[in-house]
Amino acid sequence: GPLALRGIMAAAHGSLFVNFWVSTIDNTVEGTLLTEDQKIERAVLTYTALGVGSVLGSLLVGLITDKLGYPTAIKFIIAVVTLAFSSLIIQNEIHRFSQIEAFATMFLLGMVENSAKSFNNTVLGFEFKSAINAFQVGVMT
Repeated sequence: GPLALRGIMAAAHGSLFVNFWVSTIDNTVEGTLLTEDQKIERAVLTYTALGVGSVLGSLLVGLITDKLGYPTAIKFIIAVVTLAFSSLIIQNEIHRFSQIEAFATMFLLGMVENSAKSFNNTVLGFEFKSAINAFQVGVMT
């Protein structure tokens, strides 16, 4: 059911990003062209930054929400979204990412993905008297 669908979506998401990075990450190392396998290896390594950013983004927005409140957490999410998409747009116009730039962009995109999701769950959890209602709304978003 829904779990299988999420697995299929994650696989499609990953394959699209890996193909994007294979075509846009600089394919030379000290003047030597990389093989196709080396390019895929670099792209998959870059894709792991999404997972790391997701975990850290979720933790950071939780800490910011607890310590500094909702307005600061919203500002943090807006700043991360701005950085992530600015980086993606600028590098896409240049049409070449260095390995570090690609890794940083994926890290920021991971932070965007889960910091917003974590913040949404936090707000919904506190706004409804019944936890069931909060997470029914959360599933729809």
